Amino acid sequence: MLKSRVTPTLLAAALLLMGCALPGTTGSEAAVLDQTPAQEAPPGWSRLPEAPISPRSDVAAAWTGSEALFLGGYSGPPCGAIAAGGDVCGMEAQYLERDGAAFNPATMSWRRTAAAPTRITASFPPAVLNDHVFLIGEGSLLEYDADRDRWQTHPLPSDSGRSLIATDDSVIVLSDSNEYEALPDYVYDPDVDTWTQLPDDPLGKALRRGVWTPHGLLLSASDVSTIDLDDAGWSHPLQAALLEPGLKTWRTLPPFAQVNGGSLSWTGQRVIDVAYGTSTARPGAEAGTPLPNGGTITLPSGIWRGLAQQPPAGDEEAAWRINAVGGPLVSRAGLLYDDRSGIWTSMTPPAGAPDVPGVGVWAGDSLLVFGGVDGARAHRDPSVWRFHPSPGH
Repeated sequence: MLKSRVTPTLLAAALLLMGCALPGTTGSEAAVLDQTPAQEAPPGWSRLPEAPISPRSDVAAAWTGSEALFLGGYSGPPCGAIAAGGDVCGMEAQYLERDGAAFNPATMSWRRTAAAPTRITASFPPAVLNDHVFLIGEGSLLEYDADRDRWQTHPLPSDSGRSLIATDDSVIVLSDSNEYEALPDYVYDPDVDTWTQLPDDPLGKALRRGVWTPHGLLLSASDVSTIDLDDAGWSHPLQAALLEPGLKTWRTLPPFAQVNGGSLSWTGQRVIDVAYGTSTARPGAEAGTPLPNGGTITLPSGIWRGLAQQPPAGDEEAAWRINAVGGPLVSRAGLLYDDRSGIWTSMTPPAGAPDVPGVGVWAGDSLLVFGGVDGARAHRDPSVWRFHPSPGH
C-alpha cells in the first residue's frame, strides 16, 4: 500500500575541508564547497558535495519532497569525444547504469541507492507518488521506494505509451503521440497493482503533453491530422481537453491562441506552459498570424492567457541550458521563469562549472544540477551545483 512516509536522516557524505579548491577548478575559478542546509541556502549558485557515483549523463532525476534522486544514466565517453573519432553519437549498452544516488538538502548528505532491476536513462522522465518514484525500464514499469531503498517491477500493457504522470494516488502512462494511430492510455493503481485503460480523449491525431492538476489531467495537443509537406515552418494552434479527477469523463476546453508549447507545470494556482517567442500559425482562423509559444491556463474553465512578460535578450551561447520543472519555477533553454513574479532570468553558469550542464531537478525552491561535460577536454564533470533564486525573484 502506498502511504506518505518520512525519509530518515542518512549518513553524511565526505566533505572538503579548509575551503580548498575542488577537483576540476583552479585559481580564481575554484568554488567553495557549500554546506548550508536547504532552508538557509544563499541566493545564486553554490557547489555541493559530489555524489558517490561515477559522472554520467542521461540520468533520471526526481524530487521526493526530502531527497533528490539521480538514477541510472550513461557513463560512457561524452558525445563530443565519440564524434571527434568520426562515429555517430550513441549509447553503448555496457555503459548504461543501474545504480544511483540520493541527496538530502536538509542534512547536506548523500547515500547510494540500491541498483535498479534494469538499466535506466532519462529518455522517459519519472513520476513521483509520495516517496515512490516510477520510471520506464526495459519493457516494464519500475517502482523505487525511497524510504525502504527497494525496487519493484510491474509489467506494462503491451500497447502502452511511455510518458508518466503521477495523480494523487495513481500513475498515468500516456501516449505522447497519436499522430499515426490512436494508442490507448492507462492508469496504474499501485495499492491494488492493477491497470485500467482510460477513455479515449477527444483530440484525435495529435502530438500530446499532459500535466496533473487538482481539476484532473490537462492534455495539450497539436493537431497533426492535416499536416502535409507544405506545412514546413508552420505550427498548429494548440487544442486542450481535461480528464476530470474520476478519470471517466473528458471535457474539451476552449482553443488556445498559442502554438508549440514548452514545459507544462501546475503552479498550485494554474497551469503554465513555459516557452518564449512566437511562431506562425496554420491552419484555421489564425493562419499566418504569429502566436506565442507559451501561455497560462486557468482551470477548471480552461481560459488561456499569454505569459505576462517576454524574457530578456541575452547571449544564448553563454547560457546554461538546464530543463527542469518545479511548480511555479521552470528552467528551460537557458532561462528561468518564475510564475510568482512573472520574471524571466538568464541562467549563466557558475565559475568552475562544466560547459554543458547535466540533469537538473527542483528541490523545493532550489535547483540542483548533477554533473555535466567539459567540452574542451571532452571530460565528464562530477560536480554538483545548487541554484537558489534571489528573494522576491
